[in-house]
Amino acid sequence: MRSKVLHLSATCCVLMLLAACGGNTLSTHSVTKFVDAADQAFLRGDAVAICNARAAEFVMQATEFKLAGNQKVSGFAEAEEIAAKRQAAGELLAGDSITMERRDYCAMAADARDFYKRASMERGPLTIKINADGKQAVVTAHYTVKEPMYGYAESPHGNNERVEQQIATKQSESDDESVIALRDGDLKFIATKSITKSFLVASERDRRL
Repeated sequence: MRSKVLHLSATCCVLMLLAACGGNTLSTHSVTKFVDAADQAFLRGDAVAICNARAAEFVMQATEFKLAGNQKVSGFAEAEEIAAKRQAAGELLAGDSITMERRDYCAMAADARDFYKRASMERGPLTIKINADGKQAVVTAHYTVKEPMYGYAESPHGNNERVEQQIATKQSESDDESVIALRDGDLKFIATKSITKSFLVASERDRRL
């Protein structure tokens, strides 16, 4: 769940770019620039930008489905195949859901900033629908986020030290829908809804290394 929620942090804007994104009305260009900057802020772990890009009334709703449990798979197709077999056998594949308002979301972003720096992200094409008055837009996109998963063991050197070892990579396939609007001339995220399908694959190199 954290992966998606965190990933959904991906839709935020760097403070220094907010003015450039702003104006009296939204355009496809300004919205695209806003989301592009958001993705870069996510990868840098810029918790301040994440928080400031969200309006006071911001609400995020996210649901994550863990397709293959703790089993490692070769990719998305195999994970979906396993999930289908689980459902065919009568197992209920329930998702984990979370709803956050701005204050809690900002606190989470600050706590998880190291996660952002470890994750990799790819975004599909943006679909942008702007209201007739140009004050609000609905943006949808598909995201693939990968994060290293770690296990810990006692260090051979003792002294109560622990050794961190990557044991897998968590891959999240998310369909996001965000409402973006102008607030005092700046673009802000008003709401985000996300549906994520996640699974484990073989370890991929930590992007920090």
